[in-house]
Amino acid sequence: EAAEEESRIAFSTFFLSLIGDLKWYLRPPSQAGLDPTLDKNLFMQSRARFGDVEGSGMYPLLTYFRESQLFEEFVKARIHEIRLRKPVPNDAPIFSLTSNYLRVHRIDFA
Repeated sequence: EAAEEESRIAFSTFFLSLIGDLKWYLRPPSQAGLDPTLDKNLFMQSRARFGDVEGSGMYPLLTYFRESQLFEEFVKARIHEIRLRKPVPNDAPIFSLTSNYLRVHRIDFA
């Protein structure tokens, strides 16, 4: 159980630092009633601010990741959560709890 919990923490930490804060790369809705949209170029620009530029070790992974269905579905799910405007429950996955904590306390994701 301890190893499983440590693995959860390690993966959550990795993905939180990889994905960062959605506000870095979501475009506001163009009109009322629409959802924000994922801007993949803004995602890459946000990563470049942390040194993940072309030629860096992370750049190939990020280039692939930004085009993945996993990333798009993740963003869609987060937009859905934002739209619901519900607080993050105490039994939410560790990723959700941690990202909420970072946002509420204005702590840098990277």
